[in-house]
Amino acid sequence: MALVGCGDNKTSGKDAESKYTHRVILVSDMHYASEESAAELQAKYPESNPSIASGQTFGYTQAEKIQAILDDIDDFAERQPIDAVMVLGDLSLDDYGYRNLPVSYLKEVKKEFLDELDFPWYAIAGNHDSYPNEEWKAIIGTDRQYSVKIGDAAFIMLDTFADELATGASGSPYVGVDVEWLEEELKKYPTETIFLCSHFYQPKETDFKFKRILKDNPRIVCMFRGHTHKNTVLASEYMNYNYLADIGGYAYDGDDSSGEWDFSQFHDNWAWGYQVLEWNDTEARIYHVKTPRSYTGSNGTFNFPGGIEEDNIIKLKKDEK
Repeated sequence: MALVGCGDNKTSGKDAESKYTHRVILVSDMHYASEESAAELQAKYPESNPSIASGQTFGYTQAEKIQAILDDIDDFAERQPIDAVMVLGDLSLDDYGYRNLPVSYLKEVKKEFLDELDFPWYAIAGNHDSYPNEEWKAIIGTDRQYSVKIGDAAFIMLDTFADELATGASGSPYVGVDVEWLEEELKKYPTETIFLCSHFYQPKETDFKFKRILKDNPRIVCMFRGHTHKNTVLASEYMNYNYLADIGGYAYDGDDSSGEWDFSQFHDNWAWGYQVLEWNDTEARIYHVKTPRSYTGSNGTFNFPGGIEEDNIIKLKKDEK
């Protein structure tokens, strides 16, 4: 199959709901952390390096934020069946190996979020989930990268960050796509539609091996990524003009214009939401859903109306190679 025209031939939500045979929800960047502020943590644990993003986010406690994600998924599932939930990294703000706090927030979010889902879920690590593979696997149950088949499609869950402990507040360093591993995974799925999932991917001119994989495998439909906390659909020559979808998140933005990071201000771009992918034999639909919700930032209180954004249809055709 090949991507031939994302963004045209739009259908209404009602029409689209009835014709797709499979559907997944993608979420990212919940950044689960302490309910206490960084100052409170520092006073309690003087040897620690707590994140200044600890504590409440836009007026919500960590527990309330996680419950908001669960509610969003359940509300959607009451309207449409879903096959799975894909969680694309930064589940925690552990920066494991650097923060030196007595709690594993990855373990906490596993218990409070993943184990509470009523659907199969598949998670990958983000830069802030800087657990080496064996420790990640002991908590989550999978390697840091793997693949899974859902219906007639394969989801290849890419790890684009170093398999090592964090040494600073940004967590593990970005290393890009492991193209040798990806090539081996693709061999397992000779006829399936392929979706790539990553916490982050930054297209670069030097990624010629990855571009070759995209060119040689027209069944690769789209790559999904978290990390940016925004939602948009991009096409790039460095993606061989395949599509790269930012799936938004349940976190915050940061402003460092004053010389110090401030995560307290709210803007519509950072309203919480999730991505929906649904597909059948001939097309896929990807769109972003933001739930109506009230947010409180240092710049005021905002009653965000919610809605569907970045609604795209991707036409599929058989591999002609």
